[in-house]
This record gives sequence, C-alpha cells and structure tokens, in this order.
Amino acid sequence: MYFKILGPLSVERDGSEIHLRGSLQHVVLAALLLDANRIVPVSRLIEAAWGEAPPETARNQIQIRVSALRRTLGDDAQPYNFFITRPPGYLIKVGPGRLDVADFDELIDRAQQEEPEQAAKTLRKALALWRGPALSNVSSDLVQTIAHGLDERRLLAHEQCIEFELATGFHQQLVAELRGLVQDNPLRERLHGLLMLALYRSGRQAEALQVYRSYRGMLLDTLGLEPGDELRRLELAILNQESELGSFRVATWQTPVPKQLPPVISHLAGRDAELCRIWSLLDGTRAGAALPIAAVFGRAGVGKTELALQAAHRLAPAYPDGQLYIDLQGGELHPADVLSRFLRALGVSAVPAQAEERGALFRSTIADSRVLILLDNAGSFEQIWPLLPGGAPCAVLITSRHRPIGLPESQVIRLDVLDGQGAVELLTHDIGTRRAALEPEPIRTLAEQCGGLPLALRIAGARLAVRPQWTVQTLVDLLGDSRHLLDVLSHGDLEVRAILDVSYHGLSSEAQKLFRRLALLDSPQSAVWLGAALVGGDDVEGAFAELVEASLLVRRGTSISFTTWYGSTRPSGLRPKRPPSSARSWWSVPVPSSSPWPIRRTSVTTEAVSPSCAARPSTVRRMSP
Repeated sequence: MYFKILGPLSVERDGSEIHLRGSLQHVVLAALLLDANRIVPVSRLIEAAWGEAPPETARNQIQIRVSALRRTLGDDAQPYNFFITRPPGYLIKVGPGRLDVADFDELIDRAQQEEPEQAAKTLRKALALWRGPALSNVSSDLVQTIAHGLDERRLLAHEQCIEFELATGFHQQLVAELRGLVQDNPLRERLHGLLMLALYRSGRQAEALQVYRSYRGMLLDTLGLEPGDELRRLELAILNQESELGSFRVATWQTPVPKQLPPVISHLAGRDAELCRIWSLLDGTRAGAALPIAAVFGRAGVGKTELALQAAHRLAPAYPDGQLYIDLQGGELHPADVLSRFLRALGVSAVPAQAEERGALFRSTIADSRVLILLDNAGSFEQIWPLLPGGAPCAVLITSRHRPIGLPESQVIRLDVLDGQGAVELLTHDIGTRRAALEPEPIRTLAEQCGGLPLALRIAGARLAVRPQWTVQTLVDLLGDSRHLLDVLSHGDLEVRAILDVSYHGLSSEAQKLFRRLALLDSPQSAVWLGAALVGGDDVEGAFAELVEASLLVRRGTSISFTTWYGSTRPSGLRPKRPPSSARSWWSVPVPSSSPWPIRRTSVTTEAVSPSCAARPSTVRRMSP
C-alpha cells in the first residue's frame, strides 16, 4: 500500500489506484495522513470535515467513514494494520516507503548532507514525487491550510535545487524553468534573484536588469514597497559586472535571525532577586559545555511569563544568533510541532517528518550558536526534553506551573506572590503615583486583599485606572465580601477565576474533591487528618501533595486565601450540598481553648496545610494536640 498526498489524494496497491468514495472519506484519510503514525483526535477529524458547524451526528459519521476506509483498503480484520483506534481518536500506521511526503522529507534531509552536484540530483528526485498542489482534491479548509504549508516546502526545495544547479554551472538550462516559476510566484523575491543570476551568467546582462526593474515596478504599483536589500545589491553587482558574480550564490542570503520574544508592556515589581538569579544562570559567561538552564515555576497568575520575558529581553544581547519563543500551553503542544516551528524560524527549508529527526536537525542547526530559547508555560519534562539544544553556548529559560523534574535545585526558581512592598509598588505604578499618595492606607489594604498575586493586583489596578471617579477605598469595600471577590477581580479578558480553573481542572478527581470540601470549612488552615475525614480516602496525603504542587495549597499561613473563596464559589454541582457524615461527626469533637483552630491528637501527620494564595513560604508549623 502506498499513500500519496503530494498532489491529489490517492492510494495505490501493487501499482493500481484504489478508488476512494465520497468527499468525507477523502477528508478523514487526508487528516490522518497529515499526522501519520500519530493519534488524531476525533474532534480534529470533525473540524476537518465540517469546520465550526458540525452536525449532531458528526462523531458517528466519522466512525462510519473510518470503518468504510478499513473495508476499502482491505483492513477490516482485527488486529487492524493501518487504522488503529487509540483514544481520543485514530492513528494511521504507515511504514517507511509507504507515504510520499515521508519519502520527500527523507530525500530533502539527505540533500542537506551532500555536495552541491549530488544534492541537486537528490532534490530533483524529491521534486519528482509531486503531482500537483498537495491534496488538491480534498474539500476541507483545515486540510487545505496544512496543504499550503506542504506547497511552500516544495517551493523552498525547488529554490534550493536550482541554487545548487547554478553553483555547478547549469545556468543556461535553468532560465526557462525560472521564468515559469517567477510567473507562477510573482512576489517570490528569491526566484527573481535566481533568474537574474542565471541570465547574467548566460551573458544576458540587459535581461537580468530588466527582471529587476519589472519586479520593482510591480512591487511599487501593488504594495508600495521596494525590493529587499539583497536583491538591490545583486542588481548593483550586475550593473558593475563584478567578477564575484561568477561564483555568486543566492544561498548566502541569510534568513533573518529569529527575534521571537513577545514585547514587554508591563511594569515588573518586587522581582529583583529573581531577575539576578536568572541572569547569573544564563548570562553566557559560564565555561563548559553543559547547557545553561533556568526554570521558573509557581502558581497560575504569579507572573512567571512576565518575569521570564523581562529577563529574556535583558539577556538578548548576549545571544546575538537569535531568541526563540513558544507558549507550550501547559503541555498541549506536541514537541514535534514545536520543533517544526523552530526549524522554520531558523531557515530550514525542509522539515523531516519524524519527531526524532526534527530534534536531531534542530540540535545540529543551532550547535555552536548563541541562541536563547524561552519555553513558556511548559508541561511535563517529557515535553521539554526534545526541545533542548545539545549544550552551550545556547541557553534555555523555562516557565511552568509545576517544578520540572530532572533539574537540580540550583537551576530552579520558585516564584511566589509579591510581598507587601512589591504589591504596593505594582498597584502604584498601575493607578498613578498621585492617586496612590492620596490613599496610602487603602492601597496597602487592597494589596493585602489581592494576596500579593500579580494577576489580581493588575486587575485591581486596571479597574481603578478605567474608573477615575472611584476611590481606592471603593474597590476595597467591594472586595470585602469574599462571596463576590472573584467576580470583582475580573476585567476584560483577565480574571482570577480563569487561571484558578486551569490549576483546578488539572487535578485528579480525588484532589478536586479534597479541595472543594476544604473550601466548605471557611477556615484558613487545616490538617492532613481532617482531609482524611472529609474525603474518606486512603491516599489523602497524595491528594494534599498534589494540591501543594499545583500551588493551590501551601504548607503554612493564616491569611484569607483566594483558593478558599474559589473553592466555595465552585458551581453547586461540583461540591457536596452538605459536609459528609465523617466531617459532621468531627464538628462535635471538643476544641481546646488554647488552640485557634480545631485539632485533636491523631496518628495522622498534623502538618498545617493552608489553602492560601497570600501565604509566604516558611517552615511547616506543627499544631499542638
């Protein structure tokens, strides 16, 4: 079986084409082949088939089409050879030499390691696999968007092939081919440069200059732009008949050094120590081949991305070969997709199909280069590991809600909430020095109400900034009612509830249940034995550890907590209507008058665990029996 997507979608068996029935069958097969040997969720197949308006029967129809494809391709007996069911979707298993795009990628990769003459021949073999625009017979907006990327890879390979052939003296034979490519891609500046060079080396200087003038006139008329610097330099060299044009290679036009860091648009307060720590780890002055890494972790909304961006921009001059940035979406992005983006940003024209090959090519591409990589909002270390360079002089800065496993403590920075001074500084910056000076005490109170959480402070500052008629005390009064605190801490697309939801929904069901029931107690502190009484589970300490790791609980603190309010404002369907019987019976236990909270002697560890965003790290407090 041989699958073809470099042109109209088709499948061949023993040299004969297999007839595929129906447009929906084409869409499902194309979507699976574009991610061959990887699980494609049913939701993605539905999006490919119907876009944003699928029918209610969409999931059933996908199942029907997969079954039909199995029958059509003779894969209808278990265990299946091609179409494998793997939650949450399907995987099409394609071996080596069974998919044209995989063969194309293999040939492109091979050409990068060869001398120009042989590389040109290898690239011609790769281009011969194409039969027209990729997947041109598949009616799907999603599929066509991805197919356009394949067409771009084809054109990049074609440009590189012609460049190699020019370097080996085939300029006269290439003129006609280049004219056709320029006509089909009139805005492709590199093709115009290649055509100019081929004409000049063929003794046709006037025609080469006319190509430039025609291109420049078209750009000015349609876009109001001038040609790029490299093309202008080539035109000047042709005018002056410079001798170096005999060996001039357009490949010397370098892809711009990637500068992918998002802009820094907000003020950073109270993070001087953390900035200095990152600088000391990544300033590029350390000797040795070990890869410099700094990992910043902490709860959602604590300002990890803001700190990392500030640090990365300050470090940028030490990494002149580029800065790469990616939001890993808490683990949602697959490393293979990230590597593809990075390779294209670094100017790699043809990206291998296999994730391992992409990783190897990425490490080779940036070896001996000073490149800073910012991996923002990372998930597990399994997601991070394939994205790491081979070693210095590159460097990596990571942010995550969880402490990355496998990194030594010296490379890890735990980011906590701001102290009182830092919180006041941030609020003062957002609402203005004059306004803050009029109400110094309410400013301090507001900072305490926000628990030092930078996101909450920014929301509070934004609400005051757009309401100049409000006093700071007005917002303090609104936040005084904890039942509505999360509703007040919302402004535009910023809200504390949303970032807490991210942490909450990442928990196991046991940890979610424990968190909800602790929130019902309306107490700033609890104990592990009490958690066991509330949920009745055997692994309550594991649930507590999970909540601490997610920064929803900290092992210390008596201040009012965001997470307590958050737990008590969960939708009623997510929490019990009344405490469980084990918790109700606990309330009858006599409480010693010397204790500020309920406690009793128990064999279970009685370390204080506080659902507090505002708490500061310190030693664990032991409760007296």
